[in-house]
Amino acid sequence: MKYHVKTIHDDYDCEDCGASYAEGFEIYRDGELVHTMKPVAHCLGGEFYTTEDWAVWIIRDLGCEVWIDGWEAAIDEATVMKGRANER
Repeated sequence: MKYHVKTIHDDYDCEDCGASYAEGFEIYRDGELVHTMKPVAHCLGGEFYTTEDWAVWIIRDLGCEVWIDGWEAAIDEATVMKGRANER
C-alpha cells in the first residue's frame, strides 16, 4: 500500500480584512484519491489543515489508534470510514 499526499491551497482577498490563505491536502492510496481535506480561506472562520491532520488520517486509515499528548487525535471515525469505503 502506498500513500501520496498532495498539498492544496485556497486564498481570499477581503477589502476590509486583507488577504487570507489556507492549506489542505488530498490523500491518495495506491493512486486513487481517498480523502480530501479541503482548505477554505476566509476573513473569519476559515478552515485549514496541518501535516499532523493528514498523518493522523493515514495512521487511522491503517487501523491504528492515535493519541497525541495524552488525547485521542481529533479525526472522527466517520472520516476514516469514508476513506475506506472508496477502496471497495
